[in-house]
Amino acid sequence: MSKRKRQQTILNLVADQEIGTQLELVRALQAMGFVTVNQATVSRDIRDLRLEKVETENGTMRYVPPISLNDGDRRRLYTIFRESVLSILVAQNIVVIHTIPGLAPAAGSAIDGMQYDGLAGTLSGDDTVFLAMQDNPAAEDIATELRRMLE
Repeated sequence: MSKRKRQQTILNLVADQEIGTQLELVRALQAMGFVTVNQATVSRDIRDLRLEKVETENGTMRYVPPISLNDGDRRRLYTIFRESVLSILVAQNIVVIHTIPGLAPAAGSAIDGMQYDGLAGTLSGDDTVFLAMQDNPAAEDIATELRRMLE
């Protein structure tokens, strides 16, 4: 499997699970079919993705994607994103996100803050956000991830 796919899987894993060590991440990736991944590969991926370790509510440490916003702002943007998005469509390497009128800039800002791999840029209007992705697979990947956020 490709490096881009593995790294997107890592981002999904650390978003969905409390993964606190490289070994835990290696085991989770191997369970998902990345059988040849090892600690050195995961270490490089963590560096490439700029993952950070943060303390959880119960005092343990976990990896999280880097976001320049503080946690409170990030939670607000995620909430705004989840509450404002009406639909997500893919048109080749472009992802079109329809929102409640007036909330596209907030949704676009939230996506920018998430620093997705393969995202070339965002353009927000009043009720629509366009995501220009580097290629068609990247567009499908980000659309899948954003749809998961809406669940």
